[in-house]
Amino acid sequence: MRLDAAVYPDPEVAHAITQTFVPVKLNILEDADAQQVAQQYHVRWTPTLLVADGDGVEQLRFEGFIGKERLLGKLVLVQGFAAFHRSDFASAAQRFEEAAQRYPSVAAEALFWLGVARYKGGDLEGLKAAWTQVWNNYPDTEWAERVSFLFTS
Repeated sequence: MRLDAAVYPDPEVAHAITQTFVPVKLNILEDADAQQVAQQYHVRWTPTLLVADGDGVEQLRFEGFIGKERLLGKLVLVQGFAAFHRSDFASAAQRFEEAAQRYPSVAAEALFWLGVARYKGGDLEGLKAAWTQVWNNYPDTEWAERVSFLFTS
C-alpha cells in the first residue's frame, strides 16, 4: 500500500500522528473485528483514514491515497476543528492560520475556517481579512464560492 510505503514512515508524518493522535490500523480484508469497525464507520474504500474524537465520533475522513503535505495540513485542520468545537476560537484560529501558512494544499480551506473562528471570537474584521485572502488567492476553489456573497452583488 502506497501510504504504508511512502507516507506513514516519513518521520514528520509519524511525529504529527503520534504527537496528537492515537493511531489504529485495521486490516478489513482479513480481520472480522476490523470488518465490523469498517461497517460501523461506513468504510467504502481502502485505504480509508479516519480521525475520530475520544468518543469515537468521526471528525475527518480521507478515502484513497493522500500525500504527505495534504495529510499534514489536514491533521492541523482537525486540531483546529477540535478547538473550535470546544469554543476555544483563539486556539482554533492559531491552528487554521498554521495550516494556511505551512500547507498550500489546504490553505483555502484553512483560511475559510480561520475567518469563521475569528468571527466567532468577536473579530468581524478578521473574518473579512481571511475571506479576502480566499477570494483573491484561491478563486477557483469551493472555498471562494462559499465566501463569494461578500464580494459579488
